[in-house]
Amino acid sequence: MKKIRGIFLLLLCMILVGCNKDEFSNALGNCTIDKCVELIDPSDSVSKINEILGIDGVLVDAGYNEYFWELSENAGIYVTYYSGDVGIIRSEFPDEEIKNSRVSFAKINEIESAVNTDESLTYQDLVNMLGNVEGVNVEKSESELKYKWVSDDNKYLIATISQDTKKCIMITGMY
Repeated sequence: MKKIRGIFLLLLCMILVGCNKDEFSNALGNCTIDKCVELIDPSDSVSKINEILGIDGVLVDAGYNEYFWELSENAGIYVTYYSGDVGIIRSEFPDEEIKNSRVSFAKINEIESAVNTDESLTYQDLVNMLGNVEGVNVEKSESELKYKWVSDDNKYLIATISQDTKKCIMITGMY
């Protein structure tokens, strides 16, 4: 009986260790929330996004022409078409989903200084300076991309990257 309990505990530990917060879980749709944001383009129509995600979006604000796709109980994607056919894509999810113990804000002063210069930083520079951790794309428009990093102690940084220059033009957060 002790052997069976030991094997069960070993298997349980292996399963739990295999879980990775780098990947979002989703109950609905064709993709995880981070992959869905990558697949959608700001110029995509609602019907095209429905096809990509595998679920139908719901009009949640007729005034701003904003649609919502629920990908899980606590995560989803909004696309707002303020004017015309081009939208702004925004994902929402609990920070808990993307916490990463490798995220380090040790170089935050260097990051802040570099963002305020003409040279600025690329996305890859930020990845390198934040502990070699990829950010999660939380917003996408024709002109900008926003990435978010969350550390285990709930500190976070959101970086805005220009689509034209590929440089970081702004950072916000609690770090």
